[in-house]
Amino acid sequence: MYKYHLKDGLPDEIFMPVKNIFDQCNHRFFYQDPEWLRMEPDKKKLLIVTDSSNSIIAYAALETKKLRTIHLSFGPVTLNEDDLPEIIAGMAKWLKEQGWWRLTIQLAIPVIHGGDHIVSKTRELAFFRQSSNLFNWKSWWLALDQEPEQLMKSFSHHHLKSVRQGLKQPITFLEATTDEQALMLASLYIEMYRKRKLPVNENDTRQLFSAVNNYIQQHKKGIMLEAVLDGRTVGGIVIIFQGNTAYYYLGVTTISYKRSIPILYAAFFHVMAYCRKSGISTLDFGGIAVASKEGESLHNINRFKMGFGGNAVNYPGLMVFDLNPLISRSIEKGMQWRNQFRKWKERK
Repeated sequence: MYKYHLKDGLPDEIFMPVKNIFDQCNHRFFYQDPEWLRMEPDKKKLLIVTDSSNSIIAYAALETKKLRTIHLSFGPVTLNEDDLPEIIAGMAKWLKEQGWWRLTIQLAIPVIHGGDHIVSKTRELAFFRQSSNLFNWKSWWLALDQEPEQLMKSFSHHHLKSVRQGLKQPITFLEATTDEQALMLASLYIEMYRKRKLPVNENDTRQLFSAVNNYIQQHKKGIMLEAVLDGRTVGGIVIIFQGNTAYYYLGVTTISYKRSIPILYAAFFHVMAYCRKSGISTLDFGGIAVASKEGESLHNINRFKMGFGGNAVNYPGLMVFDLNPLISRSIEKGMQWRNQFRKWKERK
């Protein structure tokens, strides 16, 4: 019989037990890394799972949203993944008793590693929904089993041309290690979002870039790459390491050279070389939106990621627990209308 405890942030007294679980688990995403959770300016709630001896056996960092809604990205985290069905079923029951209306979970275990087996076992213990209409995680992986020069042979024609063009430019690629460099990249990020007429909080963005830089420097888990041209910062990429996998966190580029100089293409060539030297075997470009259509921004992001070669990796579909069925389904319908409006506005 498991017990569940919801905490604000990650208290010092449980940091090491939680870190030990994360460091030894089979499937690690940096979203659940205790060191990452301490870094994030926006502190998440932490659900702790204990056994009969009051020992911590699992945990999950949660995104709590409006209308008593919880989302769990790439968790729960536990050493024994065979326990996940019972842990998840108990979590849903406990959260319902605490008055939450909706719980969504994206498992961290790919289908090829048994993720669907966990889902089927959980279905025997608790009711939840899955649907192709929801955002179900599918990632794009590139095996770094060759040097970048050899990997280029699998690039699309457009990417190969763009990388070569970018490498011919007098761009200097530097490892960003100072707060000043991180804040320069934050400024580009803000500039980029303004250009796209997307909402962006300037203070939060600067805090995030500064915190991510501190995380990388303190724990040696990744690289913040800065591209410099004509004495000014013109782009950059943030990569996070977890074990032998590198995760693409974000990329930024100045709007000044966006069309004329393919900065990020060349930057990724340097990232691949850096990852190889660091013992990384897989570069995870992150999620791809399967349902995106030609002309949509997500479709262009897909093409950018997939053009470097590699393959799609499926994860189990989003698990939706309607803790309060009427309200949960109403929330989902509202999100669908909002997304449709955003797509319509983007096409306009």
